[in-house]
Amino acid sequence: MAIKFECIDRTVKLFHADMLVRETSRHSEKFQEHGGKFIEMLTGTKIEDIPSNIDFYIDGLPDDFSPVIAVSLDHSKNGMSLLLQLDFVDLDAWNEPYSYGSYVDYLDELIEGQSIPIKKYSKHESVSSPYLAALGVTFHLDEGDVVESILSYAKKISLAQKQVHVTLVNKEPKDALVKLFSFPKEYEAICVQYLVWFGEFLAELGIKAQVISEQNGTSTKFIVAPEDAEETLAQVEKLFYTYLSLPYAEFLPASNSDVYNKVLLLNLKAQVDYFKTQIELKEATIEMKSTTIRTLQTRYEQASKELLLLKSVRDDRLELFGGVFSLGSFAWGPFTLNTKAVLEKLRHNKESKSDL
Repeated sequence: MAIKFECIDRTVKLFHADMLVRETSRHSEKFQEHGGKFIEMLTGTKIEDIPSNIDFYIDGLPDDFSPVIAVSLDHSKNGMSLLLQLDFVDLDAWNEPYSYGSYVDYLDELIEGQSIPIKKYSKHESVSSPYLAALGVTFHLDEGDVVESILSYAKKISLAQKQVHVTLVNKEPKDALVKLFSFPKEYEAICVQYLVWFGEFLAELGIKAQVISEQNGTSTKFIVAPEDAEETLAQVEKLFYTYLSLPYAEFLPASNSDVYNKVLLLNLKAQVDYFKTQIELKEATIEMKSTTIRTLQTRYEQASKELLLLKSVRDDRLELFGGVFSLGSFAWGPFTLNTKAVLEKLRHNKESKSDL
């Protein structure tokens, strides 16, 4: 049952089920309403049945209206302006792999039917409070059910938000190396730490690059964005696979008399040794918790014997190691590394599994 309006001179009365709900001056401030009870009364109310210059602000909306938490309806002779306010976001705790600005800009492009660009709001309630931000999306309506329109636009916004997230998360940066990993849960933290150290490895070689590790469920996305990518990206990718194979190499390059190169190689050896030690500690922990020798053996084979870092890369090009990445040795600065034996071992393990 809809709300009915009665306007007498400067007075406006709102009735629902023949009962007086509100009475106010026609040119006073907006009707301030809260919660699902008023939404139920408003259901069925047509925009064309609301007199001009009558405005509402309704907050505390039910969950059905998510992500909208409040709505402002401004009615004039030219129609109704419908401003939907989205929930506040703590930007100090923003943990998405894309910026809030990129999110807003793309959302602005995707939402259909909005009449003006998305409005941005921000607030600090106190010195210690987080930096909060909210968005307002405006639509223009001439006719139709008010509540149905709000629900329809809320759904559009929700779908657009999901599309923005999926698109921006999966959007691979230009001029960047992007690799996906699926690490066993027990070894995830150890392996991600080793990946992050790749940035230090590049810095020691004089390559400036931004290194980002993003974890989403069981997947880890690793992004390396080097400066002068056109010149160095291919070399960085070769270095990356070489770096992944180092913990499984039979030996590392020996340090020479050059002090700089000696420090560089010692730092690299420390990273590899730390990774190996953490794997051994994890194996010892699993051994204490294992109930059967078979469980322990399976986990050990996955972590130690089957090249955990390389096996976790979700990259079809690993199948091409025999033709691309295992041709001879790879040299950069003081390093001359030949990963052919490691990569052939990886390929042999894959072929053995395919025969089972």
